[in-house]
Amino acid sequence: MLAKETGVTVLLLNLAIDLYRCWPVIKRSICSLKIEKKCSGLSIRSLKVVVSLLLLLSIRLGLLQGTWPVFSPQDNPAAFHSTFFVRLMTFCYLAAFNWWLLLCPWTLSHDWQMGSVPLITSGWDPRNLVTFAAFGALLLLADIASLPQNAKLHYNLGNFLRETDQHDDAVKHYKEALRLWPTYASAHNNMGTLVVGTHTAEHHFLLAIMYNKHHMLERCIWLQPRFVQAHVELLTLKPDAEKIGILRRLLELEPTNWEHYILYGNWLKDKGLPGASAKYFAEATRLSFRIKISERSVRSDLVSLRSTALVYRALGQKSRILQLLTRWHTWRRGRPSPAAHIYLRDWSLKIELEGRAQAYSRAVNPAPPKSTCFDHNQLVVETKKDNPSAAKNQASKHQSAKTSSVCKTCVKKRNLSVSTQIKTTHNKSEIGLKHKKCTPHAKDKNNNNIISKLNTPMAEHILMKTF
Repeated sequence: MLAKETGVTVLLLNLAIDLYRCWPVIKRSICSLKIEKKCSGLSIRSLKVVVSLLLLLSIRLGLLQGTWPVFSPQDNPAAFHSTFFVRLMTFCYLAAFNWWLLLCPWTLSHDWQMGSVPLITSGWDPRNLVTFAAFGALLLLADIASLPQNAKLHYNLGNFLRETDQHDDAVKHYKEALRLWPTYASAHNNMGTLVVGTHTAEHHFLLAIMYNKHHMLERCIWLQPRFVQAHVELLTLKPDAEKIGILRRLLELEPTNWEHYILYGNWLKDKGLPGASAKYFAEATRLSFRIKISERSVRSDLVSLRSTALVYRALGQKSRILQLLTRWHTWRRGRPSPAAHIYLRDWSLKIELEGRAQAYSRAVNPAPPKSTCFDHNQLVVETKKDNPSAAKNQASKHQSAKTSSVCKTCVKKRNLSVSTQIKTTHNKSEIGLKHKKCTPHAKDKNNNNIISKLNTPMAEHILMKTF
């Protein structure tokens, strides 16, 4: 107080704090009209502070020869400024600046008057960051004092000390955070950037990757959002449900890279969507054709071509495979190749002829029936007539009864096609017949067989005309 006039406020501040702490006791004493022992102690302390204050003020006035101190704007520019926020920002910065002088007494002076510290007139002044950092450190220290077992607080304080180039203290708090939380990946990562020694740093980096595989890649993407390799590596670590977002991001970053379309197509194919994957494989093939052979590190055209051909084969689209192969041969040679065209045409004709030959062989050589006879009524085509005669009805009934008596030995009937039934022959010795009884082409004496009257071609003629 004898050096600075503002020192008188210290005694007043002590008195206010003492009253605040003893306020509950004072309140009870007022309500009960009875002075407690604690109140008597407060009265004695307050009396001592007031007496000391009056004595110091008297000495100070005596030194000034009975006049009050007079201050000018040059003595304290911040106190005389008309704006409240300017005064507030400047005084807060002065507190942080004095705290920094205690830690690093680099700039010293015997007198800080006459505008030695410029006023802070704008909120964008970078010196405000120093103020926020100082008060933030005080808050962290207060949190650690109240919650010493919180690993997050030690980690945050370590980050602040690392940014202020206090590496030794930062390492100490990082170690404390790892002691409280051994699997703290972020603390291991920051610890690896500060420790001395390659093996120790590598040990912490490997632990950070082991405890949180996505942490480093996600941080790389956060620092550099267009880092494609980080997205690709993260794609191998993410589950299938989260890969769709990364694949779309890769297509946005590099829409002309055929590898990203292959990755997207493989993901759709694994999901059971070959139709959707075919579109991306075809786009990858189209993009790979644009790359010159001398500029390629791998045969990109073969990779994309194989993937596209496989998905077309799974879809049964053989014609598209032929078109794809023809275009690929033309692109590789730089001109249409007659030999390749003839080879592909020959291959397509062989496939077509092979399929027709199999269909023809199935029609000409049908599978043998399991039973020795069949129901001849399947060959009878019923027609409606306006006035059927009784004789024809009687003959038809007689023929049906005759057929049913012959085929009683058949246990199981089989529905056969017309061409198979016409080609079927019977061994008479097996069924015990001496003369022909199961002939479907036998003409009735009374012209009752309707098949002979039809003018339609038989099944053999239809098959021969088809092939």
